[in-house]
Amino acid sequence: MSAPVTLRSADVADWPEIGRLADRAVAHLADVPAQTEWLEARRAFTGTRRQHLAVCTDRVVGYEAVERQQVEAGGHFRAFVVIDWRADSAIAIADVLLAQVEADLGALAATEVWLREYATDRPFIEFLLAHGFQCGSPYETHGVWVVTLRRTLSH
Repeated sequence: MSAPVTLRSADVADWPEIGRLADRAVAHLADVPAQTEWLEARRAFTGTRRQHLAVCTDRVVGYEAVERQQVEAGGHFRAFVVIDWRADSAIAIADVLLAQVEADLGALAATEVWLREYATDRPFIEFLLAHGFQCGSPYETHGVWVVTLRRTLSH
């Protein structure tokens, strides 16, 4: 990666670019819908959330967030790491985003983190497995196969 990746907080004005990034992030997968529903769920979320964008030369190259619904167990958070795995620097960007996820989770005293991912997204699943996540069995939801990955946290 020639230019450094920096992080900044995401805000309301960033939603269109986050949506475009989310679509690029799954473009390599067959039979995956446009990420419109995912984006609307993120925009409408009202629980506890921290979110950041990874930026390289004024271009958004990644998004991370940790969220917890108010009704969920206090220390359990859902995480999102969104990057285009076709990019040359995908692993480096993913490392930066996951480090921020871990920092956010530490600040929130999280005890467990989970992600839901398309079962066919091997690059991202392999990345998460290499970082200590455990992968559950695939299941179908909304017409696509997904897996849940979890990791217990220690502070």
